[in-house]
Amino acid sequence: MDFSTFSNYQKLNFLLKDTLIYGISSALTKFTTLILLPILTFHFSPLEFGIIDYFLILIQTFVLFLVFGLESSVARFFYQYEEVDERKELISQSIVLQSIFIFTGYLILYLFYDQLKIQTNSLIDSSIIFFLSIAHAPFMVFINFSSSILKWSFNQKKFIVLSLGVVLSNFILISIGIFFYDISIEDFFIISLINNILFSIIGIFLIKEWLIVPSSFSFFKELFLFSAPLGLMSIFSSLTPFFERLIIINKIGLFQNGNFALISKLGLALMVIVSAFQTSWGPFSLSTYKNKDSIKSYNLILIYFTFGIFLAVLILSWAIPIFSDLIFSDKYDIAGDVLSIIFIGIALKGVSWILEIGISFSKKTIYYLIIYLVSFFIGLFSMYFLIDSYEIKGIAIGTCIGIISKLLMGYYFSQKTYPLKWEIFPALEIFVCFLVLYIAVYLLKTSFNINELFTYPISILAFLVYGKIRFIREDFNLNEIFRNKN
Repeated sequence: MDFSTFSNYQKLNFLLKDTLIYGISSALTKFTTLILLPILTFHFSPLEFGIIDYFLILIQTFVLFLVFGLESSVARFFYQYEEVDERKELISQSIVLQSIFIFTGYLILYLFYDQLKIQTNSLIDSSIIFFLSIAHAPFMVFINFSSSILKWSFNQKKFIVLSLGVVLSNFILISIGIFFYDISIEDFFIISLINNILFSIIGIFLIKEWLIVPSSFSFFKELFLFSAPLGLMSIFSSLTPFFERLIIINKIGLFQNGNFALISKLGLALMVIVSAFQTSWGPFSLSTYKNKDSIKSYNLILIYFTFGIFLAVLILSWAIPIFSDLIFSDKYDIAGDVLSIIFIGIALKGVSWILEIGISFSKKTIYYLIIYLVSFFIGLFSMYFLIDSYEIKGIAIGTCIGIISKLLMGYYFSQKTYPLKWEIFPALEIFVCFLVLYIAVYLLKTSFNINELFTYPISILAFLVYGKIRFIREDFNLNEIFRNKN
């Protein structure tokens, strides 16, 4: 799609509408997962749910190991080539390279299989669960690959069919299993595996128009060189939740891991917004960065995304604990302050994706690896030292510290590799205003025992008034964006 003739309003119009489309799909996907949570928590004990969560994180980590950054690599070069035939060649060669990554990943897994099985058997005496977990990975890789191709080619209907279909189908099958067959942990993973096999086949079918027999493997080198740092980066990013669980299990036990797993899953309520935006922001930014006035659009996006996402943090921090007490089993302890910290981390992660985009523009992805390595160890050490004093809240704070370090380094290296004229201070001012309101709510609760049911609505109203006064100006009317004015 050619954005060169679009005005700033038209560009924002496209991004907002695209975000809405992907947002609806992402929202329904995450909402389905959230609906499944109370079903799972009533059926499984906190200890059993902690085991399920551990193996789901294990699957996620292995999937990212197999993808090894290839998804982002293909996205970067997809927009570099204009001709359809070149793009077909790129995609077809990339799926061959992806298959090689999968084969290599399982070969490495085979070499360390005994050590990994010993670790998992210390949690549960069932080797079948470990086998079922690692069997998920290749099918999830191809589902992810197919949905990415549909996203980059702006094929929104097929994208929704695939991304929403796999989650809805899994939700229906798991729910039937729980209500009618009293499924075990092993049954849970068998059902998920069958579902992923089915939708990996559907995914490849949906992108068949992009697949040809490769004429050569000329793209292999540049795809691999671009993806290798991203692959290592994605592995370290997935290791954060993996080590979160390991630290909790080793320090305070599987029961608390079940509580933390449920709280972190509730973070999906905000991740809906962030992931919907990121799904649209990636293709949009890569398609427009060559336009000379693109930074004007980016700065408007930064300001309004920052305001919107921290407004959402306040709203969800108020609303989620109210509903969670009603729908989740009282076997679980859902700490509202831990959930709020997780929300803050997710919001900051969303802002960091905007500010570090210059690294992708420059193709110097080695900086992504440096950022993730450093922020990973900062977060890991913070979690390890804070858990003794603050238990699972210490894990959430440690993770948030790691994300803040990632944001700062991402902005620095992005400006170093591909300088952009960012207007940072408005976004920083928004965050400071949010932080003041959040701390005020927390102090009123802890020091004066004033219920959050009253203080959060006041803070939300104050934040809205602040935003209206500071950023909703006469020269920028959101209604104009949807009128496609030049």
